Amino acid sequence: MYRLDIWRDREQIYSLEALRCKECSHVGYYRLRICPHCGKAKGFDKVTVGREGTIYDFTVNYSVPREFERPSILAVVDTANGTRVRGLMADARPEEMAIGKSVKFVFRKIREIDDVPVYGFKMSLKG
Repeated sequence: MYRLDIWRDREQIYSLEALRCKECSHVGYYRLRICPHCGKAKGFDKVTVGREGTIYDFTVNYSVPREFERPSILAVVDTANGTRVRGLMADARPEEMAIGKSVKFVFRKIREIDDVPVYGFKMSLKG
């Protein structure tokens, strides 16, 4: 059975869209009703997240569920339009990771749910 939350979030997952607050212009990569920056509920505009960015921070996790790669590297990336995105790294080893390195977004299999593959964006080191 296909997960309803994946279907509901498909636009954000598959198009790399973020929301910009109409009041203060804060950009966030998550579903919002109230801006976490200014606290207003004036509404949001969709903006496209850039396809490249710079690693702001990362962590390496060796204790992950079976359906994820081991080790699993989670990175926080600043994109050119100011959106800070977190996501899984693809094709990277822990010793290659460093704050400030450039990454690009790549479309990859994230995991399987009930034997159904779930695809989305991961980040890969450039170069």
